[in-house]
Amino acid sequence: MTACLTGVILCCNIINVDAGGHVVEHKDISSVVPGYKKYNLSVHAVAGISNITTADQLSLVIKGIPNLVNWATAAGVDGLVVDYEPKDHCTYTESHAANYAEFLSRLTAAMHK
Repeated sequence: MTACLTGVILCCNIINVDAGGHVVEHKDISSVVPGYKKYNLSVHAVAGISNITTADQLSLVIKGIPNLVNWATAAGVDGLVVDYEPKDHCTYTESHAANYAEFLSRLTAAMHK
């Protein structure tokens, strides 16, 4: 049998990017990451982001991308799982999808530099 466990996702409420683009750390995971890495497991952390319905909100959250990348590097994680839950869960719109996709595209580019 081949190994089927390749990594872990550390959840929940680890960090978030607020509406002003500031990264807020809720749990310091840097001390537990090496324990997983010694078994050659990838480690990802859940990061929440605030409402990005409008272009103005998107531009503020995008300002937090360098801080997210710095946090991920310092914590030693291999990547982030981004949890986006609009404040009004009943009104997902095309604007939500477009802005979230733009944020993820920019975050991905920054993480791979």
